[in-house]
Amino acid sequence: RGHAPHAPIVFLAAADGSDFPLREAAALGAVDYVPAAVAPEVLPAKLAFLAQLHRRTRELRRAEARAARAAEAELRASEERFRFLDALNRATRSLADPGAVMAETARLLGEHLGVTRTAYADVEPDGDRFTIRHDWTDGAASTVGAYSLDAFGRRAAADMRGGRTLVVRGVDAELAPADGRDTFDAIGIKAIVCCPLVKDGRLLAMMAVHSSAPRDWTAAEVALVEAVVERSWAHIERVRAAAEAADDRAKLAAVFAGMSQGVVLLEPDGAVAAMNRAALDLHGFADGAEM
Repeated sequence: RGHAPHAPIVFLAAADGSDFPLREAAALGAVDYVPAAVAPEVLPAKLAFLAQLHRRTRELRRAEARAARAAEAELRASEERFRFLDALNRATRSLADPGAVMAETARLLGEHLGVTRTAYADVEPDGDRFTIRHDWTDGAASTVGAYSLDAFGRRAAADMRGGRTLVVRGVDAELAPADGRDTFDAIGIKAIVCCPLVKDGRLLAMMAVHSSAPRDWTAAEVALVEAVVERSWAHIERVRAAAEAADDRAKLAAVFAGMSQGVVLLEPDGAVAAMNRAALDLHGFADGAEM
């Protein structure tokens, strides 16, 4: 007889015996069977228990399946994030100019996420004025220019100055016209993830991905933007430090070469490391190769 597709079935046998058609019953959806005589007043409770046991077992299996799917999705997202960060590292590790590093980072991140625009900005010492010096777009208008952080609303300003990532999935739904919505609308932003760089309590820079339509940013996407920003700025700091060190060495070399007094630099073991021009002349050497 027909029954609801998800209703548990218990078959009742008239007598205990090994010839009960278990396979056929299971194929019909049976969850258990009662082969022995059961007191009529006990039977409803027993059947209710078996039905409840079946429902809980089915719920547990569904929960396990959901957990397995979630774990698989998280693993895929982690692998995808690792591959992207590795590709980003390979694309930028040989770049010596901070602007080139950020330009390539913006392009790769924007293409990977499929966003409208990726931009980064330097913030003035007042913590309000900032300048977008370069952005990558998918063909949308550029946002390069100078802005006031306060014009983007209290929420954006507080998150940036507090070192928190700003995540807006729908500008029109989440922000009031006078609290940032109008400013975002003016440059075609309907959803945004923006990460700040704060050091010693001061907002130094920001990097953001923009969408021209509302977008339900996933936790994985937000985490990726944060990882990219952290890595990129760490790389830029190394590039700047190396450039400053090279500049310092060049300045010291110029001072060393131009001194009128003869100066000889020695290695820890006493070997001559270098002589300036005055020292070479004093010792009668034409150049350092004759030392």
